[in-house]
Amino acid sequence: MRKSGICVKCSHDRLLAFHSLPDVGNFNDAVREQCIGVKKVGGSILGRDELNAIGELSAVMCRRCGYVEHYVRDPGAIVPDGRYIVELSPPKTGAPFR
Repeated sequence: MRKSGICVKCSHDRLLAFHSLPDVGNFNDAVREQCIGVKKVGGSILGRDELNAIGELSAVMCRRCGYVEHYVRDPGAIVPDGRYIVELSPPKTGAPFR
């Protein structure tokens, strides 16, 4: 939808682009950007992982039917770490995927 400008559900051509999506804190006092996941950035003295949000989201919404598609703004910046972000590979088979 983002590139075509056409809703994939109802074929409407009036869309809204949201370049940043809010993620509200527990008491609605802190608004942060909504992200797809977390990444480990270090460890604490107590052995807990220190985490940061990664993969800020944007969205496109159809004005007619309300269908929404989410997009990661910079997918190339996300690197799998094997724990919080794991890259999936297709199964090793000769059969067609269905």
